[in-house]
Amino acid sequence: MIRGMLRDGMLPGKYTYPFLFKACGSLARNGLVLGKSLHCHVLELGYALDLYVLTGTMNMYGQLGFLGEATKVFDNMPQRDVASWTSLITCYAANDCWEEGLLAFNFLRDDCMKSNSNIGLRHGLLCSAGALDQAGCLHSVLEKLSIDYARQAFDEMPKRDSF
Repeated sequence: MIRGMLRDGMLPGKYTYPFLFKACGSLARNGLVLGKSLHCHVLELGYALDLYVLTGTMNMYGQLGFLGEATKVFDNMPQRDVASWTSLITCYAANDCWEEGLLAFNFLRDDCMKSNSNIGLRHGLLCSAGALDQAGCLHSVLEKLSIDYARQAFDEMPKRDSF
């Protein structure tokens, strides 16, 4: 479909690329080849600094199991928001890298506390005050990491809704 668009002289916009990256991420066989080609195309079109496009790019690499590429995209983002941090954590979670996910979560929490943002994370990996049921969140951490990490996460929560 993208080849047809390009052949007809129609260029996808910045809101189209994340969906194209998502489609590439779900393709087991040719996803990486198509995704890398799209990534190059995005860079050529000047979207190298667009947070929305870069987050989609990072997600695609994470879905395909290429965490090195995903973190490289994240590290080169000119700015980061809650969505980009959450996507990085989701990439780690999808690839069973729970300790890296917890570390990224701690960086996210510190970064967002500075800007007074609310934090919401998906996939039940980790959470903070007001985002999800904290007891359920701690249960996920317990399952994936260890009691020590869960206790540390609980102790560092600014607001606790269970004991």
